[in-house]
Amino acid sequence: MTDPHAPSAADADDVERHPCPRCGVQPGSPCRSRGGAVAGTYHTGRFTKVSRLAKLLRVQTPADRGPGQPWRPGTPPPTPVVEDTPVAISLPVHQSFQDISQQQAADYSYQPGGDEDPVLGGHEITIVGYNNQGVRVENSWGGNWGDGGYVNLSWDFLAGQVQEANAIGKLVQ
Repeated sequence: MTDPHAPSAADADDVERHPCPRCGVQPGSPCRSRGGAVAGTYHTGRFTKVSRLAKLLRVQTPADRGPGQPWRPGTPPPTPVVEDTPVAISLPVHQSFQDISQQQAADYSYQPGGDEDPVLGGHEITIVGYNNQGVRVENSWGGNWGDGGYVNLSWDFLAGQVQEANAIGKLVQ
């Protein structure tokens, strides 16, 4: 028997963009077991909708989704921005942003820390999705930073920190 695939946060988000035909959960939540708990693996009819996971036999539910814990509906994952229309935002970069943990980058909780958190300079990052909690942003610092190169920022963070935002428009005709 093959060990089930342990998905990255991006894999889990992509699976959870789809409703599950087996257990009936809506986008934004992990699959639910018959007993009412978070299922230990995603149901096949759901994870196979993600092309890079479609050939796998099983895909585990990540630990941060609480497998075995009582199931509750989640927040829908970020909706992608219009294809080929990136939105670039400028903001001050604090030390804590540079050192952000994977958990903080994923859970919309990041806020700069005040006087003990110096501004290192300015930076521009790209919004790639949004939902009712905020935006998903891709950074240019590589996959070892944040949540695999991404951070989820709350609407409150954006209102207080963004200095400029530009919808770039279609890049290729």
